[in-house]
Amino acid sequence: MSEPDDDIVGVLEAGAVHHGAGAAVDVATLLAWRRGRLDAEAAEALEARLARDPEARALLAGLAEAPPTAASTWPQAHWPARRFPRRVVAGFAAAAAAAAAILFFVWPTSASLPPYSLEGPTGATREVRGEERRVPFRPGDTLRVTLRPAHRHAEPPAVAAFVVGADGRLAARPVDAAPEPSGIVRVSARAATLLGPAPGPSRVVIALAPPGVDLAGLAGRPLADVSAALADVQWLEFTAELAGGDPPP
Repeated sequence: MSEPDDDIVGVLEAGAVHHGAGAAVDVATLLAWRRGRLDAEAAEALEARLARDPEARALLAGLAEAPPTAASTWPQAHWPARRFPRRVVAGFAAAAAAAAAILFFVWPTSASLPPYSLEGPTGATREVRGEERRVPFRPGDTLRVTLRPAHRHAEPPAVAAFVVGADGRLAARPVDAAPEPSGIVRVSARAATLLGPAPGPSRVVIALAPPGVDLAGLAGRPLADVSAALADVQWLEFTAELAGGDPPP
């Protein structure tokens, strides 16, 4: 706990206190003299000053009588301004900037998607000579693919299916997309609806995007253009063949 004199110094040491016509009394010197901290020469000079200066003596007497709460009761207008060193202010600013960087750059957003992979298509296997083999899809078959995230992701992505035409443009196809709590999405469609109307192989593209992204507007645009321009959309593709019709039983 500080002594009463320390409180007074904290209030008055910002500069000299003036008493009388042009006479300046150094309060810190008075306190040092009273504590016996002045050397012999300085003490002798101050004592000579006190001998001829009644205002200096009155100020010294006032310091002796000052209560311990003198600093707290001193008028606020006379308090010296407190200034933090520049290095302290710079440290506060750097810490705030670092915190902002962590909030902005490290915390993941709910809209971000992990990388997805495609498994399939399935639904067009036939038993041939005791073995299951993949064959062209018949129009009535159900084509299925599984979209699997690299890690668990609870928020389901937006999903859309397209067939890439001979000109490289996207033709939208309706599919059923069933998300699971783990982030897996199971996509299915009738083969004739997804691959038709003409029989033969088709290049199918599945687009995934963060929730709320409108993928329907991509229809009619060249795949090469949209895949290069839209960084937040993932493109997964496969090739499947539609048979000309159901074989006889």
